[in-house]
Amino acid sequence: MRLDRFPRGTDNSHIDVALGPALGKAVTAYVHALVRECAQRLWKESGPSFSATIAQGFGQVVQEHHRAVVKEARSSSQLERVQLFQLALLKLLFNTIDAQIASLRLELEDARNLPMRQLTGQSLQLHQQAVILGRQASYVRFRVARESIRELMRLEHGGLKNLRKAILGRSWPVPEFMLADPILQLDGVGTPRDFFRVYPFL
Repeated sequence: MRLDRFPRGTDNSHIDVALGPALGKAVTAYVHALVRECAQRLWKESGPSFSATIAQGFGQVVQEHHRAVVKEARSSSQLERVQLFQLALLKLLFNTIDAQIASLRLELEDARNLPMRQLTGQSLQLHQQAVILGRQASYVRFRVARESIRELMRLEHGGLKNLRKAILGRSWPVPEFMLADPILQLDGVGTPRDFFRVYPFL
C-alpha cells in the first residue's frame, strides 16, 4: 500500500480522512443496535432484534460511498484512495464500537442514580447490568466487531470486489485477510475463549 502519498494530518503522524455524515450516521445506528443486542444477551434479556433491518441501510450507504471512491480512484489514477477509504471505514467502525459501549455504561449509571429508579428497586438491577457489562466489555467489543466485519465481508463478496475488479483491475486493494483478521484489526482485544472460536487450538 502506498498511503505515504497522502499528506500527514494535524498531528504530523496520521492521515486525516473526512467521511461523509451519512456514513457516520449509518455506522453509529448499526453499531448501536449490535451493542445493545449483545448486552441484552449477556443480561439474559429478551427483546426485538433491529440490527438485521438496520444492516440493510448500513450496507446501502457503504456501497454508495464505496462506488464514489472507486470512481474517484479511477479518474485520478490513485488506487490508494480505495485503500485509504477501506482502512478509514474500519477505524470508524472500531472507534464507534468503543464509543457505543462507553455510552451504554454511562446510560446505565445515570439511570441507576435517578431517584425514581431507587424507589422502585430498579437501581440494583441496573447496577448488576453495569457490573456485567463492565466485566464483559472486551467480549462485547470483540463480538460486535466480528459481526460488523462479517457484514462488511458480505458486502465485499456481494459485489464490491467485482466492482473494483471491473473498474480498477484489482479485487482486493487491501488484502482480504487484513480486513477480516480479528487479531490484526482488533489489536488483540478479547479473551482466549473469543479467539478459540476463530482460530484452531493446538
